Amino acid sequence: MRVWKFAALASVVVVAALALASNDTRADDGSTFVDYGNIPVTDGEYLVWTQESFDDVPHGERRYHLFSQHIGTGERVQLVESSSSVREPAVTGGVVVWAMEDSETSNLSVFGYDMNSDEQFMISGAGHYNARPAVSGDVVIWFQMVHEGNEEHSYSILGRNIRTMDEPFVIREGDISNRLILDGDELLWFERDQTGGGRLLTMPVDGTEPTLVLEVNIPPNTPFSYGMSGDLVVYTWLGSPITAVNLETGHEVAIPAEPYDSRPVTDGRFVFWSGNDPDDSMRSVLSGYDLESSSRFNVHGTGSETSPSVAMGGDYVSWTMAAEDPGVREVHLASINEIIPSAGHPQPTDDNPDRIWFPETGHSIIFGFKNFWENSGGLPVFGFPLTGEFDELNQDTGEYHTVQYFERQRYEYHPEHAGTPYEVLLGRLGHEDAARQGMLDHDAFQPVDEESVDEDRCHYFEATGFTVCNEFLDYWESHGLDFGDDGVSYRESLALFGYPISQEYFPEPGDGAEPVTVQYFERARFEFHPDNPEEYRVLLGRLGADLLHQRDW
Repeated sequence: MRVWKFAALASVVVVAALALASNDTRADDGSTFVDYGNIPVTDGEYLVWTQESFDDVPHGERRYHLFSQHIGTGERVQLVESSSSVREPAVTGGVVVWAMEDSETSNLSVFGYDMNSDEQFMISGAGHYNARPAVSGDVVIWFQMVHEGNEEHSYSILGRNIRTMDEPFVIREGDISNRLILDGDELLWFERDQTGGGRLLTMPVDGTEPTLVLEVNIPPNTPFSYGMSGDLVVYTWLGSPITAVNLETGHEVAIPAEPYDSRPVTDGRFVFWSGNDPDDSMRSVLSGYDLESSSRFNVHGTGSETSPSVAMGGDYVSWTMAAEDPGVREVHLASINEIIPSAGHPQPTDDNPDRIWFPETGHSIIFGFKNFWENSGGLPVFGFPLTGEFDELNQDTGEYHTVQYFERQRYEYHPEHAGTPYEVLLGRLGHEDAARQGMLDHDAFQPVDEESVDEDRCHYFEATGFTVCNEFLDYWESHGLDFGDDGVSYRESLALFGYPISQEYFPEPGDGAEPVTVQYFERARFEFHPDNPEEYRVLLGRLGADLLHQRDW
């Protein structure tokens, strides 16, 4: 154990290794809970958070702690125990930095700890207000405010190489506001003037001229939040949606978020933020967006009375939630794959007759989607649910719809059709799958003339120029959605499968498809398995599962 004493601070910083019994940060029941605390940050290898305590302290003096925990092994280290406030931790590559307040002068100093070498060091000493540190590689940056008398202040961004420990260097001078972000050697920050004007800027640490990302005119005290990873910057301010912009291409995406959602962070593909709970406007929830699939979702089980502090690093997301005790927060950590819509959940404890939970996948079907699943073919037609409900951009309509994926389909909720058979529609997964694989130029996907059809058991679909024959035709005509028609009507089959968009064909070796005769429809892929029992010779392709696999969900 090392004990570090700094003359500039009226406190003692204690470093002690605490070996945990568990080798995992997650409980046996899959809980994301780690500890009580605040401001969790992660680099994908370590989780770092602050904590306050009053236990075993004379006269109830508050104590401040800083913890680091290895995500893989669960080994926990207490980096700081002090009577001085610990603020704004950051971690990258196993190097932790933070700001600490001098309880007598209220000035802040910046410290660092290298988890790889077990060394702690001072980066910027007391005497000024040093805050908002960030670290990347060998460089630590921070914000400094210097009192110059007569209530005048100067502001700057400083940097220092923590390997050589050369003197700090000035990166930028000006009215810097909010936190600093350092991604690789690229710095992102926000400057504002007294009239409400503001500029979001980026620049290499060793650069001289910043690049303007955004210029805004907002009230002086309006919160402005932002994040960065690689070429992607995300930002928002009070009353504004979240915007993601690619600095290389200039392409922008407006993320469908509530007007007061804030604190976005990103890894370049996913964006997470503190959102509003759709079921309770007085609560917050951890929300996410997948830029590759244009999907928005709320993370299961993160509803809280307080707005979560959110961070990302590597394949992990950390956040806070309100604990049962007033004023106390919980620190949570999960891998991205554990909190996106494809992640399963334990069986719900409430007995809801409008829900079916499937242990095979850990997902439920509820309310309207449950009724649709039960009345339109169930397991043989749609398979098990593979996600919960979430919002996804429909590329055909340009609108977001609540969707849920199954092994063979995607359900879409259309409230504009409430009370009609079209309130729940099926995704055009057959067309999407064929297009994704570049098959639309394949010979089998070229329309044919009706006169060329010479089989008796065929039906020619003039709308698309393709025929359906034999067992595939029998299956198409004997299955459909339930519109209340006698038997299974043409429109009911059409609503379930759509029109054919190919002739039947046998995939060529090397196509990656199972060697069986197939035919594509707008919403399905029929497969003929001649060796199966008669009732299972025509099966539907697992297009929903294939699509989720393709997007790495």
